[in-house]
Amino acid sequence: MPVQGNFGSNSLDWMIDTPLAGCKMMLLRKYRWNYMPNTKSAERRVRNSSRKQLQNRSRKSSLKTIERKYLELINTGKKAEATKELSEVSSSLDKAVKTGVISRGNADRKKSRLAIRLNKTK
Repeated sequence: MPVQGNFGSNSLDWMIDTPLAGCKMMLLRKYRWNYMPNTKSAERRVRNSSRKQLQNRSRKSSLKTIERKYLELINTGKKAEATKELSEVSSSLDKAVKTGVISRGNADRKKSRLAIRLNKTK
């Protein structure tokens, strides 16, 4: 359903039909009172940026989960499994850089520190 007009209470129907409908209240809090788009293109940008923000948040959360799993392997002393997991973590970080979720320097720094921790394990 195309959005007509501004973000009044009746024009938020597009949120209900999206796969991100569970985040409706977060979007309302963020944009309804803080920012009112004046043009159609501005409305479109609000929709797109809020959708991308949620996708990036999800990707960052999955990165943290993968890192946590890797650190658990290191803390338990399973070096062989941790070595395999390090390649998965590195790959995930590189994919996040490619899609613009995190910066290249951030990913390189994390990969370096995770590799150092692996080399310190016995």
